[in-house]
Amino acid sequence: MRYVAAQPVRPSLVYMDPPFAVGRVFDLGVRVGDQTWERPAYDDRLPDGFQGYIDRQTDVIQAIATALDPHGSLLLHCDHRASPYLAMACDRILGMGDRLPGSTRPGFRNELIWTYGLGGSSPAFWPRKHDTIFWYTRGNRWFFEAPRVPATSARMKGMTKKATDVLDVPTLNNMAHERTGYPTQKPLELLQLLISAHSRPGELVVDPCCGSGTTGVAAVQLGRAAVLSDLGRDAIAFARTRLLEVGASVSVMALNANAEGAPLHTVSSGSPPDIPVAFAALGVLDSSGTFSALAWNGAIEGSVATDQRAWLQHVTPAPEVNAALLWLADGTTWVGAWPAPHPE
Repeated sequence: MRYVAAQPVRPSLVYMDPPFAVGRVFDLGVRVGDQTWERPAYDDRLPDGFQGYIDRQTDVIQAIATALDPHGSLLLHCDHRASPYLAMACDRILGMGDRLPGSTRPGFRNELIWTYGLGGSSPAFWPRKHDTIFWYTRGNRWFFEAPRVPATSARMKGMTKKATDVLDVPTLNNMAHERTGYPTQKPLELLQLLISAHSRPGELVVDPCCGSGTTGVAAVQLGRAAVLSDLGRDAIAFARTRLLEVGASVSVMALNANAEGAPLHTVSSGSPPDIPVAFAALGVLDSSGTFSALAWNGAIEGSVATDQRAWLQHVTPAPEVNAALLWLADGTTWVGAWPAPHPE
């Protein structure tokens, strides 16, 4: 977010969908032939406790508040575990907004409910079948265009009406065509609805926890630019592949994670030069769903092509470094950044 804040174009919308503090490791699974390939996607355990989790998310919210356009919006996606604590953090940083009577103030605008039907239930409590999405604005003016949904009453049969703050969008079942195998993937329909309501074509949308890249795909399809980042190396491969599939041009930018987001090297998709920068991991998914890990904590000495099947000409070992990788689509769409982990 510090890098985004330093750019001349500020995001009109930040959609933040962080890990939910579930307390376990989530695995991704990709179907290859008659087998499913699995590996850990991200760790949602709490090594420094629940308060440590809240503190980390609060730091991200503070960075988002700094980076947002003066008339921009934050959509914070969470569930019953952390929602009250994250709402209080947003109230403190961005403002209480419409929680207070009187004149319009920056801050809180809506508490959206995303309701869905899939998933298990317990005999010990009400089935948990919704997530919460808080809407905050940086200023006291903002863009909003109410989505239209099919009307359900007999009187308005065949017509549309304004969507309410309860979003009835089906989650992805195991056989859904758009499912990638990345865990907690959100449906494209949900992100299309949110992005179209809170940004205009040509504006910048940011997702600091992009996962499988659904936000970027929705943004590109709706004519927006999108900055996506994630701590998971596999998330970068999923997001890049999905952007390529919707026609986004992809090139690479490397950032030093200890240098306040200062770029080390930029690669143009039109003329890809060599990248003499060490990365923790680099990989892509091909059209069959196979993940190819091309470099683990190694130096990249070769060219990067936009074709997802042919990326790297040469990989050599390199000392451990703290580096990050960003994908750039259409010259304005950033996909992913993570600190270098220890090689497995």
